[in-house]
Amino acid sequence: MSKFDIHQLIEKKRHRKKELLKLMSEENVLLSLISKPESYPDFAGQFLNNVGEALFNAMCENDSEMVETLVQRYFYGCLLQYDKLCPDELDKGMQSLNNLKIATAPLLDIMNLSGYAFLFSEYHDEPSLKQPIEQTWNTYLNEEVESQRLQSLAASVSLSESGIEIEHRSLLRTRWKQIVQKFLSDVEREEVPINYNSVVISAFLVERETFPKHKSPLVRVLARHPDYLFYDGIDIFIAKYVHFREGEEKLDFGWKRRRDLAEQIKREEIDISWMNNREK
Repeated sequence: MSKFDIHQLIEKKRHRKKELLKLMSEENVLLSLISKPESYPDFAGQFLNNVGEALFNAMCENDSEMVETLVQRYFYGCLLQYDKLCPDELDKGMQSLNNLKIATAPLLDIMNLSGYAFLFSEYHDEPSLKQPIEQTWNTYLNEEVESQRLQSLAASVSLSESGIEIEHRSLLRTRWKQIVQKFLSDVEREEVPINYNSVVISAFLVERETFPKHKSPLVRVLARHPDYLFYDGIDIFIAKYVHFREGEEKLDFGWKRRRDLAEQIKREEIDISWMNNREK
């Protein structure tokens, strides 16, 4: 009597899904380079969306091999999709502005995922999660005048958040943020007494607060408030990919973007160093 191995079937299904996603990432770039009749479905956009979701899931699952396989094709697929959707001529009409906002959505997606790659790399303590994305960005920004491409990215973020309407694909990015928040809420925490003005009135009256325990300053900053994530992937992208570059202080990412994350991370690094020295 033959045995039915459910685990083997699940593994085969998982392997085939990975192979299909690899093919999608390859075909997406090719599809983005050719024009299609209006009556045809947007296969390039659908493939790009599926690959982006797979890339995010690979980060969550600490699958560095899958991240390395998908990231470069997804990155350039986003750039090609932006070029395809961007209006040829810009006028003062609302339709032209809306079309431009739609065109920037792939850029927002890749900036979000790039930020989360850095976060999950430190969350899982796996440098190989972020390395291929860092290398891809460095190559892209070094191909021509760095400031011009950074200004274009900053303008895309600022433009997308300038209106009162719901941003294109914002529901997807909100879901990513909620999943990241769930991971951060699971970070181990330690209880620390709050000492007002260095005076503890009574052992029974001392208030206590919990702080995340993690070796990564970035994770500690983002996990500080367990019920809400104050930053998203773009904020991390700015802090980790843009903050150290020449002329970054002149970039305008829009009024909604908090630029203090890099400073908070630096302060956390100092605090961790002080605590480690004290324990020695």
